[in-house]
Amino acid sequence: MILGGDTQKLFQYGVVAVFIGFAVLGTLFLASHRSNNATNTEQPITIWGPPIFTEDGRTVFSDLDDGQGSMFSNITYVTKHPDTLYPDLVEAMATDRSPDIVLFDAGMLLSLRDKLYRISYETYPIRDFRDAFVEGAEVFAMRDGIYGFPLLVDPLVLFWNRNAFTDAAVPQVPKDWDTFVATVPRLTRVTEGADVLRSGVAFGEYDNVLHAKEILSTLIMQTGNAIVEETDEGYVSVLENDTAPKTAVSPALALRFYTDFSNPIKTVYSWNKTFPVSRDAFVAGDVAMYIGFASEAALLAEMNPNLNFDVALLPQSATGANQATYGMFYGAGVVQTSKYPERAFQIAQELTTPTTAAYLAERSAFSAVRRDMLVADPADPYSENVVRSVIIARTWLEPRLSGVTGEYIGSAINAVVSGRLTPDAAIQKLHRDMSVLLQSYTQ
Repeated sequence: MILGGDTQKLFQYGVVAVFIGFAVLGTLFLASHRSNNATNTEQPITIWGPPIFTEDGRTVFSDLDDGQGSMFSNITYVTKHPDTLYPDLVEAMATDRSPDIVLFDAGMLLSLRDKLYRISYETYPIRDFRDAFVEGAEVFAMRDGIYGFPLLVDPLVLFWNRNAFTDAAVPQVPKDWDTFVATVPRLTRVTEGADVLRSGVAFGEYDNVLHAKEILSTLIMQTGNAIVEETDEGYVSVLENDTAPKTAVSPALALRFYTDFSNPIKTVYSWNKTFPVSRDAFVAGDVAMYIGFASEAALLAEMNPNLNFDVALLPQSATGANQATYGMFYGAGVVQTSKYPERAFQIAQELTTPTTAAYLAERSAFSAVRRDMLVADPADPYSENVVRSVIIARTWLEPRLSGVTGEYIGSAINAVVSGRLTPDAAIQKLHRDMSVLLQSYTQ
């Protein structure tokens, strides 16, 4: 989606040799895998990854091969659903059928960490990493080294119905939450019986709001809270007041803010359980604002070709502090049981070069994470706000493979909406639940 120039390519090729030298955490397999370029390209490499491309992944990587013995010769891409990638990988590693590289989103990092090679900071200085990639990509750079080469990101953005704004005489999409709060009632139509005829925003519930977990995560991160942090003792939830950064605002305020939009006694009331799933409601023109991933733009247009919508940056704090939007960050990690780790490292590193990164972004509808590629396309009306969203995109170390992270966050939202818990009590319970999940992950 975002194209860029060819700057820093010389540098990237220069460090390839360093990664080759590191290939397997030093020199363990270096002698057995050292070979010339012709031999390397004959070594078959299998890549596992989610269905993130707009066409079959095998075609995407096949087209990278120029047929002249290039770096990308003899590569097989196997599409794996995110829910099955981890168990399939564990089984494959145990039966000597392991892939060489996995493409994964950062939400799987805690679970995959002990299955991937670590790149030390002596090999790849953190300064070089920060200079090359946007800040959110640093999720792959852990305390003891780097576990994934950052490739792509899909940030949350604000989709808004231009006709609805015109009908309500609202001239601009809100840029901060204070303006957002003032704007929603102008876009919402509510009967005296509290029936919502048209919603200003799909906000406040869990079950019928797509990406509710990611939206609430964004609000919490905008308070200055990382949700989960890596410490010397392991991974800890920092949702509770006594564990949160001293400069952070209580995450309970984020939960209260989010759920207010489904509370009939609040002026911002605009959503309830009677609505269909948020994206469907937006496509039908029944909601003025919908928060979704940037890659959904094409899907929205396909679902309703007559939908007059635009893309904006997600609202931020009026003070400009802690700017953030949730992003799905994808990286490439080399599997410890790869038969050809040296070649696998070469390929994973090559995927981050400007030319290849631009190609992958174009074939995925996602955005590259290289800083030197974050240039808006003047011909794309959405590009500028997507670029801005990429720059502030963040994620967190999520114990996702427990399968219940989203359920716990959903329970917190539902508990507040139903009145069973206060926002403070719901966050405290979420903190305890997250702490239990994190106990199974070690450094």
